[in-house]
Amino acid sequence: MSDKIWSSKKDFQELLLSIVEPLKLYYSEEKARLVLGVTATNYDRKAETMEAFSRPLWGLVPFWAGGGTEAGFEEIYRLGLVAGTDPTGDEFWGGFHAFDQKFVEMAAISYGLILTHGKLWDPLSDREKDRLADWLYGINQYELPVCNWILFAVLVNVALMKLERKYDAGKLEKYLQGVEEFYLGDGWYQDGDSGQKDYYVSFAIHFCLFYARVMGEEDPERCRIYKERAMLFGKTFIYWFDEDGAALPFGRSLTYRFAQVSFWSACLMAGVYPYPVEVIKGLIVRHMQDWLKKPVFDRDHILTIGYAYPDLVMGERYNGPGSPYWSLKTFAFLMLPDDHIFWSAKLSSWSPYPDIQVEKHGASGKLGTPENPQDC
Repeated sequence: MSDKIWSSKKDFQELLLSIVEPLKLYYSEEKARLVLGVTATNYDRKAETMEAFSRPLWGLVPFWAGGGTEAGFEEIYRLGLVAGTDPTGDEFWGGFHAFDQKFVEMAAISYGLILTHGKLWDPLSDREKDRLADWLYGINQYELPVCNWILFAVLVNVALMKLERKYDAGKLEKYLQGVEEFYLGDGWYQDGDSGQKDYYVSFAIHFCLFYARVMGEEDPERCRIYKERAMLFGKTFIYWFDEDGAALPFGRSLTYRFAQVSFWSACLMAGVYPYPVEVIKGLIVRHMQDWLKKPVFDRDHILTIGYAYPDLVMGERYNGPGSPYWSLKTFAFLMLPDDHIFWSAKLSSWSPYPDIQVEKHGASGKLGTPENPQDC
């Protein structure tokens, strides 16, 4: 697979499906849990299996939004959303507490409700919709850590708003204002009060480009700012990749692997081009080729905790068996229409300039266990 050069939409759809298809064997009877291993985290087992259920949606949602169909997964996620939010059922995901990992995983579900409500929302009964909306609203009943987590609450409230369900307008505005407190200039953020500046800037905070995609009519000025900052960020972030697509191994959550390139997918999703689309496509393809040369899957083709190979020492205390599927955020570009220039673009190489690039705001982070519990 590592020698494959993906170019067409069909190529990339097949790549995604090759990654998620092996998961089908491990969903629970009612589909609300995905059991991929027995390693433990600093959150409970129920949240671990709910995390594993949620994270494949980062790839499946744009696949569906872009016209892809896969009946098996469509049924799995309809059933799972119903079972997971039914307080009377055996697979209920449960209520909440401070720093609840389930708040993180609500984001992928909300992503799906915004982009693909025809598959994940419309088929539900009125009672099932009420339960799902009420369960998601639970994120508003807790104060979130001052970090990238606040953007998950933004996504939840945007989903509830667009579904014409109860949402918290005050919390939505508060958290959007909170993003401003993270901003350093030149497109760079820090990850809240931790001061960290690593891949969370690219694959979590700059994912506010999704907000820019879906809230352009309601909040045009903020959406314009998010796009402008992404343009600036991309001009320096590209130096984190070499000409073969490999990325700098730095900071937290390295087990998310090819999420390293997901910022560029988010740019495509939002119509932001810090570099020509040919360069962005070349970077994404070469990055995926680089990762798929490495033994990052187990014998059953399940993504493992580790980095270039399975290695629990590389994991943080919040890395569960399903955590590595955060990497599927890279497939955001699958939502692009069939006639988008990305699909016909040739691959262009990226060759770093000969001079040394110094980032004004600097990168900061620790390799290994973070000091704060507010990572995802």
